[in-house]
Amino acid sequence: MEAPAEPPFSLKHRATGAVILLAIPVLMLPWLLGDESAPIPMNVTPAILEPTREFISSIGAASNTLATSLAPDSAEVQTKSIGDPPTIANKSSSPDTPTESGWVVRVGVFSEPSNLETRSSLLAANGMTPQRENIDINGHTAVRIYLGPFPDLAAAERESGKAMLVTGEPAFVVELP
Repeated sequence: MEAPAEPPFSLKHRATGAVILLAIPVLMLPWLLGDESAPIPMNVTPAILEPTREFISSIGAASNTLATSLAPDSAEVQTKSIGDPPTIANKSSSPDTPTESGWVVRVGVFSEPSNLETRSSLLAANGMTPQRENIDINGHTAVRIYLGPFPDLAAAERESGKAMLVTGEPAFVVELP
């Protein structure tokens, strides 16, 4: 005697059945277990964030206004007109300040000598040559550690990646003027 043939497998029918079996408890359980008298907590923060200070932007020809802003490394930057490139002010350089063109990797800025020595020795122990630069930040002297200069961006990016792996802190690639 011959065995009865099984009905053909239909993925569409099985998927539809699975969705229905999962949707029923998801939709019905909150309705059955829910308490309609309980208030729903609302977010009290405003939906639109208001600016804390004025931002003025202009597109077009540069005007001869004096603009002052703060650079990412916290050194003061002054621009004579909007079109001019920024220059670092109040910067006292040490003899090992980079004077050539290329790319450098800024590893950190330190005001505590112990932190400076710890980071420098960590980089040196991992085959990198950290260099130091004295800078003035808001009237306080600090020391910036950098690697390089490197002739191209790719080499600086590779060294930046190595420095970030070693120190666990971000390192920034900057082009020298």
